Amino acid sequence: MPGPGKAVAELPEGAADSRNAHVTVDGGGGVVPPGRLSILRDADGSLTLNDLLAAERRPGGAGFVPLSGPFSRGYTRDVYWLRLEVARTPDADREWWLVAWPPFVDDVRLYTPDASGRYIEQRGGDHVPVPERSLAVRETVFPLTLGVEPRTFYLRVASTSTLTLSLELCTPQGFAERSVFTNTRQGVFTGLLLTSVIVSLLSALWLRRRFFIVATLYLCAYGALHFVLNGYDQLILYPGQPWLADHVVGVLGTLTAGLLIHFVLAYLEPGRAYRGLTLILSALAWLCLFWAVLSAAGLYALIAPWFQFTALLILVLLIALMLMMLPRARRRATLMLVMFLPSLLAALAQVMRNLGVLPTNFWTTGLWEWTTLFQIPFAAVVVLLRVREIEQEHQLVRAREQAQRGLINMIAHELRTPLAVIDAAIANLEARTLKDDPGLRPRYRRIQTALTRLNTLVDNALAQDRLQGGEVDIVRQPVAPSDLAAQVRELLDIDVGRHPLKVRLPQDDTPVRVDSHWLCLAVLNLLDNAIKYSPDGGPIALNFDRDAAALIIGVEDHGIGIPPQARERLFERLYRADNARALPGVGGLGIGLYLVREIVRRHGGEVRVESAPGTGSRFTLRIPVTGH
Repeated sequence: MPGPGKAVAELPEGAADSRNAHVTVDGGGGVVPPGRLSILRDADGSLTLNDLLAAERRPGGAGFVPLSGPFSRGYTRDVYWLRLEVARTPDADREWWLVAWPPFVDDVRLYTPDASGRYIEQRGGDHVPVPERSLAVRETVFPLTLGVEPRTFYLRVASTSTLTLSLELCTPQGFAERSVFTNTRQGVFTGLLLTSVIVSLLSALWLRRRFFIVATLYLCAYGALHFVLNGYDQLILYPGQPWLADHVVGVLGTLTAGLLIHFVLAYLEPGRAYRGLTLILSALAWLCLFWAVLSAAGLYALIAPWFQFTALLILVLLIALMLMMLPRARRRATLMLVMFLPSLLAALAQVMRNLGVLPTNFWTTGLWEWTTLFQIPFAAVVVLLRVREIEQEHQLVRAREQAQRGLINMIAHELRTPLAVIDAAIANLEARTLKDDPGLRPRYRRIQTALTRLNTLVDNALAQDRLQGGEVDIVRQPVAPSDLAAQVRELLDIDVGRHPLKVRLPQDDTPVRVDSHWLCLAVLNLLDNAIKYSPDGGPIALNFDRDAAALIIGVEDHGIGIPPQARERLFERLYRADNARALPGVGGLGIGLYLVREIVRRHGGEVRVESAPGTGSRFTLRIPVTGH
């Protein structure tokens, strides 16, 4: 008898006289028909082969009953014994292999009678180390030597995972041919998977969108689960510690289910249309993550039945969501249905098999493996289509921004001349009338303030156009922080009565190399915002500090502040926070802070903001020191 084995019992006289019909095979191989098997349930797992052989000699036998239909018992801790008689035809080969599938059944033991009347035990299953199996392969395979006379074999099957089993007799050559086919299929699957993962990962690194990150994680988990369920992990990862397979199957199964939900939700974006269903699916995804943690702790055997029921619910809800999204997002929903519907239906059949509702056959086992070959490359297609959609969105945004930019520039250029005329006219009127009517001074002051604001808007619009068009080179010249502060105060038109400006200079007034023109423009924009968005007045602080690496400029006010939800978009071009737009009498184009960020970025620095609604804001510019 090839492979490891040991004698565990003597063949009692008359034990071969079975009332079950024997299975005859021919030279081409054959399946052991379930109807030719008999089965015995060992609820507590206490029976030994000697107990069974002794019971066989008694009237009525050991209690084996014919197996009606395929062997599928779902999740059970019971041990089952199978008895079968096998003989060959005279012209058939003597050497045969009994293949038990699937490979994740924990413990399968075959007891074979030899010529001396002893039973030899052979062990298989994913709880048996690969070196200790009859054949060092991922499947459970037992070599048999068959004669023309029927021989009785006993099979003991136990598992903490789902207990489903199919048996097949084949010649070594037939098994080798089938292995070549299945391994080739696995190789094709792995190649497609790696291609899809690389495409998705590169998209995630390039675009930094949640969908691509989720797609990458889902494909990795899905491919690893496929690898483990087919037993390849036992040969490569832990051939001496097969008990780890239970942990890995549980972790990957639950993670894949949760990531599948996130993948579909991230692509279909059904939150607004079907908020309730989205929340239910999101909760199920978090539940799967919790179960993944429990599986990693070795508790998958306890939660497996509940997870299978949850997986059943997830599959039904996802299919329903895809169908419901067809009227709202026809293209995306259709892609999801084409990609997932075959594999979801196959997975649904597999879950029903795991629960013992459906038998083990091609439709409940093999179909899923074939649908994965279709799903994986289609996932890459979906990712690439999403990349194309995003690129089209960016092109539309760029076209819209170009149009806005052109409009703003045209308006800004056209406003320069009339503003200059108005400024000169107001100055002339002020010179003629102020001496005779000093009470007009506050009105002239308000007019000058309004003109200054308009000129600031025009300057900002033209400056952002030059910055965005690449027409600006930062020209660094040595300038002391005190000179920067003086330049800012000279250019700033501020109501010192309502907004007293407090300037603090650093002790170290050593010159730094910056572009004083553009840096002053950035500071002036911050001060202008501080004035506009402090309608109740209050002091404004302008602080200059130094450290070993940078010049630090801070502007602080006591105005309306910035809402937390607006901070992520605060420096976007043409963006204004809701509370800023709602402030009466205060306008703006949303260009100032964009200019600040661009100017500081081109100096190699960074902008930070600290704010809370109603308490004011603090902006900090950190400009690296590039020399003295």
